[in-house]
Amino acid sequence: MSLVDTPNLDILKSAVIDNEISLNKIFLKLINELTTYLNLDVINKNYKVQCVAEIENLETDAELLNYGVLRFVKGDILYIKLYKSFKKYYPFFLLLSAYTAFVPDILKNSTLVNFALNQFVEIDLQGFELIDEWKLLSRQKYISYSQEKALFRFDKFLENCTWADNYISKDFH
Repeated sequence: MSLVDTPNLDILKSAVIDNEISLNKIFLKLINELTTYLNLDVINKNYKVQCVAEIENLETDAELLNYGVLRFVKGDILYIKLYKSFKKYYPFFLLLSAYTAFVPDILKNSTLVNFALNQFVEIDLQGFELIDEWKLLSRQKYISYSQEKALFRFDKFLENCTWADNYISKDFH
């Protein structure tokens, strides 16, 4: 046993994700597992996971958070709409959405927060069949063409983001 146990995400490997009932059950198990792992309470205690056939109007498609999945809070409910054409990425979207449930609503659309959460997902889902494809997809969303040749590490990402200082100082000071 290590000093820090990782969350048990076997449900994402073994589950048959074929309908909204199973998606909601899987999401609940992920929330419970992350609550224990992170020793935190979720911000969004109510949620609804849905499958939708068509891409709905997105605020932006430049963020991975809204690529293949639409998340928004309405009232006290976190809605997670998964696009059927992205079904192979459902395990990634579900885990990313579960992590998002712990983030204050005001920060849910922060590129920096979304990038950090995606890094957790990539680490947690190492060994998954589509992890390399997911990494490629996420890098296409987070790295501008001028940054393609840079090493893709979180600390390098922050060093290369001139907006980070302005964003952090504006929102947190």
